[in-house]
Amino acid sequence: MRTIGIDVSKATLDVALRNEEGTLAKEERIKNSATALRSLLRKWRKQGLCDTTTMVP
Repeated sequence: MRTIGIDVSKATLDVALRNEEGTLAKEERIKNSATALRSLLRKWRKQGLCDTTTMVP
């Protein structure tokens, strides 16, 4: 199972994606906004890193 962890601060979100083995697959810092998070998740889906069936819209 892939896992997404999010560290929240006032201005930014540090988003980390771990693969099935628990290894860090991706890590990005984005603006703390719903739009930025949706954009990142959309990008990761296109790269095949996220499965849309397990994500909450």
